[in-house]
Amino acid sequence: MSRYSPFHLNSEITLEAARIWRIRCLTEEGSLFSTDHLWSSDGLSVVAERFSGAVGSGVGGFYDKLTQQFEGASPSACKLLSEILWILFLFPNNMGPEVKREGIRKVWEWSGEPIVGDQADRLLTDDVLKGLGTAPPNSSFPVRI
Repeated sequence: MSRYSPFHLNSEITLEAARIWRIRCLTEEGSLFSTDHLWSSDGLSVVAERFSGAVGSGVGGFYDKLTQQFEGASPSACKLLSEILWILFLFPNNMGPEVKREGIRKVWEWSGEPIVGDQADRLLTDDVLKGLGTAPPNSSFPVRI
């Protein structure tokens, strides 16, 4: 299957980033942006409980509510949530790379640490985060920003 798209010149870069995520996070249960062990079933359970367990809570926009849901969460949970946002934001192109990057960094920083390093620099570029497409307008995408 071809990885090149004349409509999305960033397709090879984006698909390579997804491959890196698959290996580092799903296969190795590691992290995209650190050497931490984040993508474990325990870690995902904590994030799911905080996210799904308080869906209707909070006042304000998406990040305002998310801040309230993750108040007091462990640094690992905040980092994992940031990486979950990265994979959720990877493919849609109806949201700019700057907005995606800002949200990913903001949530990571709830851990008390900034995202740093070569891997983060490579995976947060405009070319990686431009996206390749979007859902039809009448679909129910759960995250609206």
